[in-house]
Amino acid sequence: MPFPLTCALVAHCAETQRLSNSVCPPLPENIPLRSLVNPTELFSDQNNFKRNNLRALASKSFLEAGEWVGYYSLSMNLRLARFDPPMQGIHFTVDPNISGDKFGLRATGTDNVGNFTLEGRVHYNGSVQMMKHYVSRAFIWEWNAEMTPFGIIGTWGEDGENYGYVWLWKKEWSYERPTGSKRQS
Repeated sequence: MPFPLTCALVAHCAETQRLSNSVCPPLPENIPLRSLVNPTELFSDQNNFKRNNLRALASKSFLEAGEWVGYYSLSMNLRLARFDPPMQGIHFTVDPNISGDKFGLRATGTDNVGNFTLEGRVHYNGSVQMMKHYVSRAFIWEWNAEMTPFGIIGTWGEDGENYGYVWLWKKEWSYERPTGSKRQS
């Protein structure tokens, strides 16, 4: 799913490049894949790849370091997808006190609706379940996602119904448009 989602976000960024708060998806060269995964395992044994590499991705040091940003789509159809303005200022805190094969994850952030909190858990198999709650609003959204070398990617919705996709990544991975360039008409 990352490729179609990336294409939809690139199109969105092209449409909104005049906006100062626009955040564009990560460039492959900005993602430190060599430090996140061992690529030789990918082709030898996919189960081994996922098991060994998710320990690094689902770690306190990786999740808590730096700011995370991202988008959510307003449709499950990426050909027609619209995106709300970006989620920004997301800083995770890991709670290791949840026992078993998972740990707790919390964050605060902001988007065009307002300030929100994220709270949930990450399983060591890479599965992520969180609830997004807007501080000034009464609604809560369920996130079901996966830890990947490209960030946290999944769906959002309520009562088991998916309304769109969600993708969070480290802000430092984002494509930054050159400043001072003018949009061609």
